[in-house]
Amino acid sequence: MRQKKLRYLVLSAMIGATMAGTAMADDVDVSNTSYLVNASAGTIGTAPLNASNIHRNDKGEIVFEDLNVNNRFSAIPTNVALENPQNASAEAMSVNSYDLTDNHDPNNHSWGARPVIVGGTGSAENNYLAVQGGTTDTVYAAYVAGPTGHAKNNTLELFSGDNTETVAAVHVAGSGDAINNQVTIRNAGRLRDVIGANLFEMTGDAKDNYVFVAGGQDIDTVSGATSFNHGSIGGVLEDNEVTLAAGNVAGVYGAMAVVQGDDTMFTQGVKPQFISKEVKGNRIELGADDNDKWEADGRPAAKVGQLIGGFAINNKATFNTIKIREGSIDGIGIFKVKDEADHHSVNGVDTNGLHLDELTGDDSTVYKYYRQAGNNYVIGGMSDTEATYNTVDINSAAPFANGHVGVWGGHHIFSDASGDVKTGNTLNVNKVKGITLSHLANFETYNFDLPDNVANGDKIITVTDQNGTDVSNTKINVGVSGSEPALHDGDTIDLIRNEHGVTTTGVQYGKLQQGVSLSYDLTAKTADDGKSVIAVVGNTTTPGSTVTPGGTVTPGGTVTPDGTVTPGGTVTPGGIVTPGGTVTPGGTVTPGGTVTPGGTVTPGGTVTPGGTVTPGGTVTPGGTVTPGGTVTPGGTVTPGGTVTPGGHSNPRWHSNPRWHSNPRRYSNTWRHSNPRRHSNPRRYSNPRWHSNPRRYSNTWRHSNPRRYSNPRWHSNPRWHSNTRQYRCCCVTTN
Repeated sequence: MRQKKLRYLVLSAMIGATMAGTAMADDVDVSNTSYLVNASAGTIGTAPLNASNIHRNDKGEIVFEDLNVNNRFSAIPTNVALENPQNASAEAMSVNSYDLTDNHDPNNHSWGARPVIVGGTGSAENNYLAVQGGTTDTVYAAYVAGPTGHAKNNTLELFSGDNTETVAAVHVAGSGDAINNQVTIRNAGRLRDVIGANLFEMTGDAKDNYVFVAGGQDIDTVSGATSFNHGSIGGVLEDNEVTLAAGNVAGVYGAMAVVQGDDTMFTQGVKPQFISKEVKGNRIELGADDNDKWEADGRPAAKVGQLIGGFAINNKATFNTIKIREGSIDGIGIFKVKDEADHHSVNGVDTNGLHLDELTGDDSTVYKYYRQAGNNYVIGGMSDTEATYNTVDINSAAPFANGHVGVWGGHHIFSDASGDVKTGNTLNVNKVKGITLSHLANFETYNFDLPDNVANGDKIITVTDQNGTDVSNTKINVGVSGSEPALHDGDTIDLIRNEHGVTTTGVQYGKLQQGVSLSYDLTAKTADDGKSVIAVVGNTTTPGSTVTPGGTVTPGGTVTPDGTVTPGGTVTPGGIVTPGGTVTPGGTVTPGGTVTPGGTVTPGGTVTPGGTVTPGGTVTPGGTVTPGGTVTPGGTVTPGGTVTPGGHSNPRWHSNPRWHSNPRRYSNTWRHSNPRRHSNPRRYSNPRWHSNPRRYSNTWRHSNPRRYSNPRWHSNPRWHSNTRQYRCCCVTTN
């Protein structure tokens, strides 16, 4: 298909023709054009782009080097005045709008520029439009009107001005696709709808379209992609994205799919008959990443009323993501959600819908619940068919400062809908605390990565919903990654708290595993008062305390998990270990002796350095092991007896609660009583264990002077009293 630049459409205005009256280019691809519209002056100009100032990176994304519109072009654009046929009509000008096509009603005196309107089989690729100043009506960087043409890699940059209708990178009216188009909003004023790509009527898809909002005093809605169908004709809105760096927006959609009849649905509560497109894998980011913040040009972080990852009026809204970095969720919103008690918790799911059918009062239009204060919420996916596997990722508490934001993983439109709005939906709360929400519902998984500054008694999420909070049949995981907070044994943190009650029927509590520290033994559980899900810290205990697995920690006792461990003891090098005292460095150890493999090892005597150890044979669990003397072959080892540690006593080993009170160490059946550990021939009687010279007779280990007689070993306090030296009392049981 041949390509042709349509700059002749602009130049035709020079001989008195309006841009609205120029013929549409049918069956022609339009590509690599670049235009500047000055709405204040009513002009349009063209010049080649400056490749060093605006270009695409290796991912196909548009990259701007600065914020100056004049630097976008390699030459000063040749400006052409646009004639207003009504001579100073109050109607704002449009760019590439349907209102400017030959098919439009001629009595509607729309005016403006249409440099990239493509009909027939033509497509639009790699076109750029900059708009500044004044007020515009409908603005597209490209309009594809034909039945099969597509729109790809087109860019619209709005530097300033107001808009009364729509600002979009592309509008595709046929079955073609809209791929990788982009809108950037800079220091704009009052805008209605900002859209990355808009599909109208046919079977096309919209994928990888992007909207970046770096400013805007008052914007109604921003969407990565939208679609409107007159019938059930298929297609998907997928992997589209919106980033809010600055500006004031009422409602944001990663993507939104509606059908004919949506007007009566919103104004009269009548369900539409047709099936919308599927909405999948779209993304919203509240707050730009560090590489893009400069584009906000110092303006305050964005304020938004509502965030909806994916909206499909009667198709699936799945795998959409909302990432919250900075900014605020406050001010006016779009539609209110209902809060009816009988829909609050139906088998652990909030089945409330939107306010669509309550039209009492003077206002019977879509604006009844539109642009009102207090409509603040975050919803991963909204659909009456299915809203599953959506993710809300919270990385800052500041956006929730007003205390009345509701957060849902999935949500219905009509309250009588039965579609799944919970399965696979995930809430990630990353390194933040002190969040207050009005509602929290419809997540299957809650992940809490505790912040570095968390302390005993802190609250991560507080919910004020008077109907209570229901997290039944969910998975709640907790952990700490990165730097570790100063937590102590028995400390508790409220993960989710609601003074009106928290229902936790069927909850599976677990620990975050991937990429997190395991230094803290954090366990999530239901609080005794029934008003919280809490995390309990078990990383330390009082030395000598009693640990009952699954129960409580009683300070001052002994650790008795299938046996008694009394940490401590006096270590006199060259002598014996007496439990119950202190570490006294000094004395001598005479290395030497021999290790003769063969025979039966029966723990139960005293080990004297310089003696003889005769390993071999079998070990039958079933006796008492008292490390610290001579190993006499012929006895047995019985798990569940009394183990009195000897050797060298180390505070970090024998008295550290992380060692002695952790149920995973002393009460785990696999470790202490499982035949695979204590009676398996592979462990106790296999020659590779008991008779291998590398284990029992290695001269470096048993007789080397560097190990047994060096003063730096036996008499230096740094050796005998260092907590790292005397840790494992269980080695003598092997």
